[in-house]
Amino acid sequence: MKNKLLMMSFLSLLLGCNRKENTKRKTKPWPRFPATDNPKVKIEPVVLDHDFELLAFFLMPDKQSVYVLASRSSGRGKTEEGGEPLSKSSYYRDFRLYCLDDKGKVKKQLDIPRTNWRASGSLGLLEGQLLARVEDWFLVLDTTKWVIQEKIPVHEAYYVAWKATTMTHDEHEADHQKKFEVASKNPNAKLLHWVAGGEDFVFVQGAPGRRSAWSAMHLDEAQLDDLKKRCKPISVSINPTFVNPAHAIFADGTATIQEVEVFSNGTQLVYPNYKERSVVQYKLVLGNQEAHFSTTDRDGHGLRLGYFDNLLMTMGDGSIWVQYEGVIYRAMLV
Repeated sequence: MKNKLLMMSFLSLLLGCNRKENTKRKTKPWPRFPATDNPKVKIEPVVLDHDFELLAFFLMPDKQSVYVLASRSSGRGKTEEGGEPLSKSSYYRDFRLYCLDDKGKVKKQLDIPRTNWRASGSLGLLEGQLLARVEDWFLVLDTTKWVIQEKIPVHEAYYVAWKATTMTHDEHEADHQKKFEVASKNPNAKLLHWVAGGEDFVFVQGAPGRRSAWSAMHLDEAQLDDLKKRCKPISVSINPTFVNPAHAIFADGTATIQEVEVFSNGTQLVYPNYKERSVVQYKLVLGNQEAHFSTTDRDGHGLRLGYFDNLLMTMGDGSIWVQYEGVIYRAMLV
């Protein structure tokens, strides 16, 4: 989830710069999400399997399907102090990919057992192909036959001590950098920007089974510019008009969600310290209706809504889809 949190933090910083918190607000917050102040606008959760953690959300450009990537631990054993698994098998995760219709019903699902070791993942549409980023792989998904069409290895820069290797941390980084440079000079290499995770890869093109991706290590701006000269930049498709930072508006077509203001919600004891808490006030416009609601980070809750990996949020029936605290919600007119 680290990359997801980094992306959401970036959006929060981007939008927060244009609003001033009011620390002495006298009026009450709007109804707590998913409740609203408009009875004609209903927001309901999309319920999926409770033992799976939802990781990634992707709304197809035709606005007829939503894909959701989820995972759960394959190992059910005890953990050491600090949460580290006692056995190597405990590192592995079962993944599941859902395809939902515009009402949130599961049309089909695909199980990907014991795939990898960390609970993170994202989805993207690259040159017409739906890809799932599941740690060491880009899984190319055939959405018609509903199978994994290809597994593209992702060569990571980070060092994982428990994996089978005889290299030290420094040796691993040096080895990766050497191979990364070779890959970047491949005439079939492109520079892939994976938006959902904010990552850059040298993506070596080729026939199915011969493609590979290499994560970039510690690139400064000059190095990234040099890499762009050698490798044609490509990116997964996103909604280019999604964010209007000046007004904190998230938009998809005529549907909008706006962060109207952020104000203090006092302090709360989070042992051993007191921490500042806030409220975000939202305005939602759906069809000819306007509704208001709020979120707060008191009592361990999330402060802001989350959005889909390709920054689309409306389905063909006009409903707005967002996610909050790992749960998908549909906003619709009633």
